[in-house]
Amino acid sequence: RDFCLSRGLGDVYKRQDIVSVEYAFVENAAWTELTSNMSKDSKLEVNDVTGVVTWKNQGSTLVKDYNLTVTAKVTFKDLSVVTCNIPVKLAKDAQ
Repeated sequence: RDFCLSRGLGDVYKRQDIVSVEYAFVENAAWTELTSNMSKDSKLEVNDVTGVVTWKNQGSTLVKDYNLTVTAKVTFKDLSVVTCNIPVKLAKDAQ
């Protein structure tokens, strides 16, 4: 049987500091290639609380798509830690 927290129940757990979530990029080959070629004022970040990814390219356009991964680490206090990988695609043709 699948375990699923309803939105309301999840909010109760969060208010009691039972569940916490942290987000971060997986520093794989695609991430390394992209970040090593970014111009000085460009920004690639994931908010470690909300998981929102921000990409601000202040230089040249992307010459190819980049398939990145964000990891969400969900900690259930005194119970378990669950890690989820979330695919993020930066498309060269995105507007």
